[in-house]
Amino acid sequence: MTWPLTLAHSIPFGWGITGVDAVLDGNWLLAIGAVAGLLLLDVALVWAWQRLVLRHFEGRVSTSSGSTRKQTSEKGRDGATGWRATRVGAVVTRELSLWRGDMRRRSQLLSVLIFAVLAGIGPLVTDSIPFSAAWGAWIAIFMAMGAGSNSYGLDGGSMWHLVMIPQALPDDIRGRQIAWLMVATPFAVVPVLVVRVFGDLGLDRWEIPVAVTISMLGVSAGLTAVNSVRGAYPVPEATKSFSMNTRGSFTGNAFVFLILGIMVLAVSVVPALLLALLLPGAWAYLSIPVAVAIGWLGMWWGARMAVGTLVRDSDRILNSVVSR
Repeated sequence: MTWPLTLAHSIPFGWGITGVDAVLDGNWLLAIGAVAGLLLLDVALVWAWQRLVLRHFEGRVSTSSGSTRKQTSEKGRDGATGWRATRVGAVVTRELSLWRGDMRRRSQLLSVLIFAVLAGIGPLVTDSIPFSAAWGAWIAIFMAMGAGSNSYGLDGGSMWHLVMIPQALPDDIRGRQIAWLMVATPFAVVPVLVVRVFGDLGLDRWEIPVAVTISMLGVSAGLTAVNSVRGAYPVPEATKSFSMNTRGSFTGNAFVFLILGIMVLAVSVVPALLLALLLPGAWAYLSIPVAVAIGWLGMWWGARMAVGTLVRDSDRILNSVVSR
């Protein structure tokens, strides 16, 4: 048995198949262990789900990192130093805390994680998966762009304080973009490394996945900013029951901008991809600086459009993200 099949049998999704194969081979100890492992995992998941549902119904949320910073500040140990003390750094710190602590945001990252695993590990196990990260984690980045395309909708009515200070808008947009890049980059890089290191391609034409991934990440950061203001829609507050349910709130406008974003993202990767594919020898590495330029341009353009829209239509956006 090759190591990809061993890996597939070792993860919980494959324990059922492992048990069946063990019975056919007469290995009853392994079969019983696989079934027992599944039962224990099911019990743990049911217990965790019960606690989660009870917390939502009771309206209990975890203590925010803001209170911790306040307590440390009162004791004379203010942790906001260095780049975190800047305006953009403060926004990045806040957004990273939200991506880590807000159940609604974590649930949106679930699809990104699933497709990242499928694109990185799936091709090593089976040939039936129609996409691979060998030439860039494009499918995971598509999903990550969609997950980050409603950041102001997740803020809800609390974005009113930003509307009142237009001078803070550029720093807020830039901080959200940087935070999204910090969250999305591991989902994009790890599948490429896994499928390259453990697959058959190795470092062959590695400039292609590097150029594709860099270009898509930069442009996606710009698109998340644009979609968050042009296609904002309300999301139930984190303290409400079933706050992850957006049924009835996801608008046609948000869908249109999401589809347009996917189309723009697909077109933006073409120049760097063509250079990587068509230029001979070492000249193909020119695709990497071109991809960096395209990514930076997309990020800058998206931030500029988002700031302009927020300044012009802030009252409309605030009204559209208030959960009713």
